[in-house]
Formats: sequence, C-alpha cells, structure tokens
Amino acid sequence: MKKMFIFVLLMMLAVSVVSANPAQEPANAGVAEVLPGHAYVPRGTMIPCELLTEVSSGKNKVGDKINFKVLEDVTVGDAIVIAKGTTGEGYVKTAKKAGLFGKGGSIQLDATDVNTASGIEIPLTMDVSKMGGDHPVEINYNNSIAGAVISGLFSGSNQKIAAGTKLTVFVPVNVDLQVKPEQLPAVSKEGAAAQPGKAVFVQTAPVTDIAVAAGDAWSYEGSKGTIHFTIDEIGKKTIKGKISSSGPGLLTFEQAYETAKSNQYFSFKAKDKEKGKTYMVQLYVRADNTVQYTITDSPKADQESVILVKQPGKKF
Repeated sequence: MKKMFIFVLLMMLAVSVVSANPAQEPANAGVAEVLPGHAYVPRGTMIPCELLTEVSSGKNKVGDKINFKVLEDVTVGDAIVIAKGTTGEGYVKTAKKAGLFGKGGSIQLDATDVNTASGIEIPLTMDVSKMGGDHPVEINYNNSIAGAVISGLFSGSNQKIAAGTKLTVFVPVNVDLQVKPEQLPAVSKEGAAAQPGKAVFVQTAPVTDIAVAAGDAWSYEGSKGTIHFTIDEIGKKTIKGKISSSGPGLLTFEQAYETAKSNQYFSFKAKDKEKGKTYMVQLYVRADNTVQYTITDSPKADQESVILVKQPGKKF
C-alpha cells in the first residue's frame, strides 16, 4: 500500500492542473486521479486528530504501529465522509534511544491512512517529532581512588509522545470517492443542528497554486475572540506579515512573523502574550480564499480550526 501511495504521489507531482475558470468547470476538471463527475477529497485537506498510542524513543522501534482518532467530521458538500471518532493508522518513522554523555533520544511519527464510512482508504501524512537535547560533559576531579569522576557519563532523556496529544494530519493526494456528489449521503438536519458552526475541512474545488500577495488580509470575529492575519511582504524565499489574536477562546498574539515562501501553507512560531509560551501556528489557504487557522497543542479552542475570511483592501 505504501509503494502504491508513493507512486500516486509522484504521479500527482508530475501533473499540472490548468484551469482558466475553475468556478465554471466541473468540480474535478483536470484532476488526474479523479474520474469525471466524481466527488473527491482534495489534496491539502487538514484533519485534526488525537493520538491514541503512547510512544517512547526508549521503547518503540521504527515501524511500530500507532493509532489516532479524528476529532471533527470531514465533509464534502453536505455529506460526512469521515466521521468524528474514526480511527486512523500511522507508524513510528524514526526512533533513537537516549545515550551516554547526556545525548537525548528522539522519535518521529507519520500517518498512513484512514477509511471513509463507505470503505474508501484515504492516504495521510504528518510530521510529528520530539527530540532531546545534548548535555555537555563535565569532568570533576577529586581525591578518590579512581582519581577522576566523569559526571557526563550519564544517559540522556528518552522522549515520549503521550496518548491524547493533539496533531494534524494531511491528505497528500486527491482521493476519488468513487461516487457522484449527489450519491453521497446527505447530513441530516438533526445532525447538522447538533453540531452548529462545524468547520468544513474539504475544499470545494481543486487547486495547484493559490496566489497570495502583499497586502492580503484575513480575519475572524466570533464567540472565540478575534484573529487578524496579514501578508505584508513577499520575498524570494520568505513571506513576512503580522498576526494578532485575543479573546476567551484564543491564545493571545501580537507580533510579526516570517515563514518560508508558499502560496498555500504557512507555519511559524508565535509567543502567547499571557503566559509567554511559544506555539506553532498553522494556516492553510483554501480554495474559497478563506484561511484555516489551527494550533494543535493550544490549551484553548484554537486547537481546532478557526476559519478566517479574506478582507479585500483592508489592513490591520
């Protein structure tokens, strides 16, 4: 299955999707992996999950299986294709035990797949890792018979990733659901009413590049608080801008950021003003020009996606 996944991924990278006017074309026009007229889960879809398997660099080895569960419904149109609570699979990608001289251990995880309600296998990927730092060796001389005690001859710490850790997995390829959109089961009104404001984690149309420009701005104002995100400068390799947020359900940021140049994905570190802890902010520009904003290890409500709406011609 892994070899097939890599083959499909390479094929996807080799095909350029060209669309003069996507809004007037069929939903999957030009998507090589999807049959004409079929519904599909687009590449780049972000799915918030929770790790079910505790792992440790001292106990686990490369290839060990892990499990995680999906925290929010993944929908296509009005249909839930991956229900909240669905279990997915992954594996330990690298594992190194702690060593002498204070050398810390390290462990890295990756995702493999999750199944839709109809049994379609959705390939996944993620990059979750934890590494221990090295400690300097100190030599303490004393008058003992040994003559010297090397205090650095101690083992470093093994790294653990606990069950319950929040993480985000990604769909790296367009996945054909093998049915037409109208054949997908619709979400019941009762189900929709029971989950008001549920974020939709699937794009409405395929894209290979979403152009962003200096001066672009997005914002969220709702029950969780307020978020403003701007792009101020686009260089050859980096993008610079500002991020600010406040409110009862959000971490508090007020700072500039710099991230690797991309037309669709952004990730950078930001320090919470309230407690001074640093978090990784992840943003994904969706096909409808909204931005999906997530901080997977946040203790507040922004550990689940918040959708920011583009504000044409507005600067914060």
